[in-house]
Amino acid sequence: MTLPTSVTIDEAVALLINFPHFDTSYSLLDILSFLAEEAEVRYEKGVAAGLSKSAINELEIDFNFCAARFTMAESLFKQIEMDLSANHFLEISTNNGITLTFDSLIDWAYQERNIVLSKKQPTKIHPKKDREREYKGLSPTKTKNFYLTFMCLLKAFVSKSGKQFGTVDNLNKKQLAEYISTFSGQSDESIKDRIEEAIEYVEGGKR
Repeated sequence: MTLPTSVTIDEAVALLINFPHFDTSYSLLDILSFLAEEAEVRYEKGVAAGLSKSAINELEIDFNFCAARFTMAESLFKQIEMDLSANHFLEISTNNGITLTFDSLIDWAYQERNIVLSKKQPTKIHPKKDREREYKGLSPTKTKNFYLTFMCLLKAFVSKSGKQFGTVDNLNKKQLAEYISTFSGQSDESIKDRIEEAIEYVEGGKR
């Protein structure tokens, strides 16, 4: 396996917090913030729904873990920026853009934060689909079929629900998202985004 000679600051922090696989089209902090917010919503809804104590404890642990990882990442970003300015351990690669030499990151991590980055571990960052994002990995045909099926099911549900969720031609996206979120564990905002994406894809609607 070929190890990287340099990494971006986002990739460096991801390795330091043991979160090496992420969609590099988004910033690391944005992804971690999103995951922490989602975990908080699941915890709050679990409490409001009166789930069992063990279930709530699991949701709370997940939220605390996600929040702690986000806080740790924020602190590491700040320290890396300060230490780069002070030429402290970290070395900038000669590659284009701001990247750190992998060797200097290993030394810095151990000296400053007692974090061991072994050269034998799989450190190569591979962009990985964020499970909360759009299904960009599907082929165009499968994507179209997925959205068409989703919209058909949604409209069929609305047609059987009176006017509570709007009409087949004018969906009440907010009400639908809030209702669906009680079953999915995702925030109503995330679900509303997915509904709007489906409408835009299938019908050319505007958000």
